[in-house]
Amino acid sequence: MENTEIFDEFIARVDNIVAEAPSADIPARITEQLPVLLEQKSILTAEHRALPATGYGRNNIFLCPDDRFSVIAMVWPPHFMSPIHNHKTWCAFGVMVGGIRNTCFSHLEPSTTESEVVPTEYKDLLAKDVVSLPADGADIHSMHNVTDSIAITLHVYGGNATKMGVNVRDLYRTPTPVVLDGDG
Repeated sequence: MENTEIFDEFIARVDNIVAEAPSADIPARITEQLPVLLEQKSILTAEHRALPATGYGRNNIFLCPDDRFSVIAMVWPPHFMSPIHNHKTWCAFGVMVGGIRNTCFSHLEPSTTESEVVPTEYKDLLAKDVVSLPADGADIHSMHNVTDSIAITLHVYGGNATKMGVNVRDLYRTPTPVVLDGDG
């Protein structure tokens, strides 16, 4: 891995944030650190850029030895969309390559079922754009590579990604297909 000094500095900063910041502030504080790392495409090995035959790639870059956080490269095939979900832990992520549409959702009012949500906003993210998601119920979202090219995002999650597995607490659905202005 090239640029190990920049990566090591990032890991040290995240380690300090996780150790010292109130848990509610951790994701936002990490997003302040991510843009510098997102410029360092050479930190990704061929293994980190790997895309499986089906689905998207979830490739561990760093697992904190004391299980406090993980850094993962996610490789998104063209037009791939994640299910609507929330997280078990906090999350901070940014786009390294390509573009991703992040769509946020909230429960129906009044809620007919806990699993039904409606889109509230979307944002098209490009290289170096970052997002933070707390793990407090306000983190329901879906990610969609709306482009014809592979996209790569870097995610920093609370906990050990290998021990925890996919950081998804709940899956949701919409009562009707999701269409937001700008969908194509």
